[in-house]
Amino acid sequence: VRRVVIVVLGFVFLIPGSTAAQPAATAPRTFELAALQRAAIESDPRMRQLRLLMEQSELRLRNIAVGRLPAVGVEGLAQYQSDVVQAAFPLPGGQILFSPPKATVDAGIRIEQSLFDATLDAQSALERSQLAEQQARVRTALFGLRQQVNDAFFAAAALQARAGALAATVADLQARLDEVSARVTQGTA
Repeated sequence: VRRVVIVVLGFVFLIPGSTAAQPAATAPRTFELAALQRAAIESDPRMRQLRLLMEQSELRLRNIAVGRLPAVGVEGLAQYQSDVVQAAFPLPGGQILFSPPKATVDAGIRIEQSLFDATLDAQSALERSQLAEQQARVRTALFGLRQQVNDAFFAAAALQARAGALAATVADLQARLDEVSARVTQGTA
C-alpha cells in the first residue's frame, strides 16, 4: 500500500522537477491513471497467485479425470500347511487318490473399470467453481489496489496543482519585488 503511494507520488513529483531543467520545447511527461493502475496491479505479487491457483486447479481436475480410467491391481497369496488331511481311498496298486499339497501359491491380476460414476462430473464442477471463487477473491483484493492508486494519483495531482499555484505566487511576488526595487533605485518610491 505504501509502496504504491510512494511510486505514484514519486512519478508525479520527480517528472515536473526534472522538466523544469529541460528546454521549454520538450513537453512534460504525463501519466494516465489507467496505465498507473495496470502497472500497480501487474507488479503486485498477488497476480502470481492467480496463475498458481489455475495450475493447482488443473492438477486437481486431472486427478479427478483419473477416476474414469481402469484401476489395475495385483493380488497374491502364499500359504504353507503343516498338516494336510489325506483321503483314505487307496487305489489298486497302493496309490492315494486325493492328496492336497502342503504349500499353495495363488496370484492374480485384478482390473476394475467403473461403468458409471455420477460424482466425477460433480467433483469437476465443484473444483471449477472453487477456482472461480478463489480468483474472484484475489481480483477483489486487487481492485482495492486500484482505489489506492486512484487516491495517490489524485492526491499527487492536487499537490502538483498546489505547487504550481505556489510557484505562480512566488513569481508574482518576485515581479512585485523587482518593481519595488526598481522604484527605490530610481528614487520614485
